[in-house]
Amino acid sequence: LNDEQGLNYNLSYEIAKPEAEKNNLLLVPGTEITKFNMPPGHFNVLFTQNVNPIAAAVDDWKTMFQIAVDQGAFLIWDHPGWQSQHGGIERGAPLRFTKEHEEAYKQGWMHGIEIFNGTEHYPVVLDWCNERDLALFANSDIHPSELNQYGIHNPARPITLVLANDRTLEGVREALFAKRTIAWAAHMLWGRDPWLPELFKASVEMKTISPGTLELTNKSSLPITVSIGGVAVNLLQNQKQQVYRAEGCQKLTVVNWMIGMNKPLEIPLTIG
Repeated sequence: LNDEQGLNYNLSYEIAKPEAEKNNLLLVPGTEITKFNMPPGHFNVLFTQNVNPIAAAVDDWKTMFQIAVDQGAFLIWDHPGWQSQHGGIERGAPLRFTKEHEEAYKQGWMHGIEIFNGTEHYPVVLDWCNERDLALFANSDIHPSELNQYGIHNPARPITLVLANDRTLEGVREALFAKRTIAWAAHMLWGRDPWLPELFKASVEMKTISPGTLELTNKSSLPITVSIGGVAVNLLQNQKQQVYRAEGCQKLTVVNWMIGMNKPLEIPLTIG
């Protein structure tokens, strides 16, 4: 890179944009605000207009956050439980919402938090997001090539489902600010009410086929394990399963879909 290119923090987006358009991909402009002290740690910033003024304020994280928000950006607190000497919590330290993060939240500088990063899971984040109306994210934090880190086919890699009304950048942005996200990693999902229950309703068809017998059809490609009356059932993608002797059961527990910290999703049942 020449000197001018090296000082342009929008360059990666400018290089990638033509290829994204060629391949019909939605490319979100953004950056990472990386502070070597924790708090505040690392934040991903999506839907930036110009990263250069954000980068220019490198010595003042509050100014960086405010500039990003003034551009209409969406800010995500990355890996809140990451243990590192540089930008993470101390080894063995408890995961907590610090006064700096409380300030960022109250100032409108925080819109979402990672509940899953790479191979790390932070269960308490789901309660934080429920209490503070924040969006949930499961992100890969990928640095090498995807092939080297995850292989060609890996259904367990972290993914954030964005429940957008349409396939446009503005549709994605609107969904993020409306907190319509669901985190998916390690064959598990984490989501908030009403989005997680609604996703289950759209994914699983339930019907009583005889007294005490329930038929479940997983219409999705999502991993779903349910428990009815103490009986665990794996609902394979695009397949049907029958549950017998289910009479009297009032709820179905989705074992690997979490709606609170260590709290699985429960769906009411009416079985003849």
